[in-house]
Amino acid sequence: MKKFVILLLLVCTAATFSQSKKNKKLIQEIVGLWKLDDNNNVTYTKIIEGINLSKDEIYTRALAYFTYNYGDGDSVVQVQDKEKGTIVAKGLYEKAHVGISLVTYIFDTWHVLRIDIKENRARILLSLTNYNYTVSGGSTPDVKNTIPISSNYPVTQKGHTKNQFAQAFYKSHKRAEATLLAIEKALKEGNTFNSEQDDW
Repeated sequence: MKKFVILLLLVCTAATFSQSKKNKKLIQEIVGLWKLDDNNNVTYTKIIEGINLSKDEIYTRALAYFTYNYGDGDSVVQVQDKEKGTIVAKGLYEKAHVGISLVTYIFDTWHVLRIDIKENRARILLSLTNYNYTVSGGSTPDVKNTIPISSNYPVTQKGHTKNQFAQAFYKSHKRAEATLLAIEKALKEGNTFNSEQDDW
């Protein structure tokens, strides 16, 4: 029995160490691809040049993107200023990370998305702001918190579940990158489905 317990402890320690090493590698992969803004939010900036459309046409395409992608109860357009060429929305990446160990960790990631529009170009600012963080499992009720992303690993070295926060951050980063690419495509090509054409 003693040997079994010792073996179990060694296996758990090795698994934890290898997981930690893997997460450090993931975080190193994305270093320098994000910055902290004045509000201490993790922020991405993308400038899209050469769209070859008027400011109004780009604005219409941007607004259509938000209509398709920010229409549920959690994701909502907060500012629409056509004259200034600005649209701001708040969104939620649901289940950005679900980690299972002795308990289950669920991370939803709040973000703010802003598009500034000029003739033939646009600037996209995407800020990851907070996690909705749920811990469940066992015989106790779920524990739910909303916490700033910047107050946890890897933005700061603080944190008691660094592996979970590393995974949540990495996956939220990937979702942010996918959002930036989707917006760029929508602004350049329009929000089209394969079956959606102008010649109907």
